[in-house]
Amino acid sequence: MLEIIKEATIEKTPLVIPRIPATMDVLESFPPDLQEGDIISQKLIQNCRIAGLVPDRLSCGQVVFQNVIFQDVAMRNVDMADVRFFNCNLSNLDFSDAIMHRVEIMESNLVGIDLSNATLRNVRIAQANGTYANFRFSDFESVQFETCILKSADYQHCQMRKTGFQACDLREAQFSWAPVQGIDFRSCDIDGIGIRIEDLKGAIVSPEQAVFLSKKMGLVVV
Repeated sequence: MLEIIKEATIEKTPLVIPRIPATMDVLESFPPDLQEGDIISQKLIQNCRIAGLVPDRLSCGQVVFQNVIFQDVAMRNVDMADVRFFNCNLSNLDFSDAIMHRVEIMESNLVGIDLSNATLRNVRIAQANGTYANFRFSDFESVQFETCILKSADYQHCQMRKTGFQACDLREAQFSWAPVQGIDFRSCDIDGIGIRIEDLKGAIVSPEQAVFLSKKMGLVVV
């Protein structure tokens, strides 16, 4: 059953933040001549454009991307730990099968990003536009979405443990086969959300949201 709450404090999912060094090498271009499996470590990559294919299975540790535009880029199977993206354009970026630990993505464009089959641990995505983002079949644990546009995003078949949505636009987002037990949707717009009745068990919603969701259960509210 849905858990309907009128007034309560919305608690953020506790996260471990990225461990970023105080000083790092500053680059204004992506490291050249990268090979599959290479490691990028302790770098501030800023004010540049990264275009074209990037070798698979790169590892990024203690890296900050700031004011970076990714254009027609595929970074499949990338392994990231202690990484921060700030004011970046990640639209249509292929991050499928990525592994992300202690990653922050802030004030960035994620329209159409592909994070399918990804593993996310202690990830914070804030003030981002993730319209049409693809998270299908991903595994979340301790993941927080804050003030994001996630309209028509795809969360189908996701595993979502300790996952939070705060003040997010989730209109037309798809959650079928993604159990949302314990997730608090009260501060979000979930109009038109796609989800199966059995996946709604334990979701926390407002009375107004419950009226909308009840129609999916075949109830007639008068």
